[in-house]
Amino acid sequence: MRNLSLTLLLLCNLGFLFAQNPHGEKLKLSCSDCHNSKSWKLILGSYPFDHVTTGFILDGQHANTDCRSCHSSLVFEEADASCISCHTDMHQQTTSLECGSCHNTSSWIVNNINQIHQMSRFPLLGAHFTADCIDCHTSASSLNFEPLGVDCIDCHEADYMQAKEPDHVAGDYSLNCIECHQLNAFGWTGTYINHDF
Repeated sequence: MRNLSLTLLLLCNLGFLFAQNPHGEKLKLSCSDCHNSKSWKLILGSYPFDHVTTGFILDGQHANTDCRSCHSSLVFEEADASCISCHTDMHQQTTSLECGSCHNTSSWIVNNINQIHQMSRFPLLGAHFTADCIDCHTSASSLNFEPLGVDCIDCHEADYMQAKEPDHVAGDYSLNCIECHQLNAFGWTGTYINHDF
């Protein structure tokens, strides 16, 4: 009987020593680092864990976020670090799903939209640089930046059709505006004629 009691005691202690961490294999902290050893409630305050080691730095607004906002499971490494896992896509897939392409963690306000646009497939030059966003992005939502074509005619077809001096349609002028108009000009007056025909 004594051997059975000793064996049971040993097995219980071994089970405790080799118990799996409910927070996943990657978290290498003692339970008592974060929990009260009597009630297992969280000890409020700073935890001896550096979130930088996860590759997802908690700065800006993320620093004030409750852990459970991202860690819905007790297995902390299961948290999805992509922006879209927490933030609704307000732009309805008309821009990058990587919020950090335009926004920072301190604020949603974009202060450098012209710089950002310069990195797009249509850098803003000439009159395009001073145009209001809604001149080109005409969606019902000011947050929807439906990609537009990058060929001149994609936006300037009405200008082409209405041009009468000279009549672009009758003259069978090129649909590529920059063959006659300068891209860096502010208006249609910056024209030049190509006599290489």
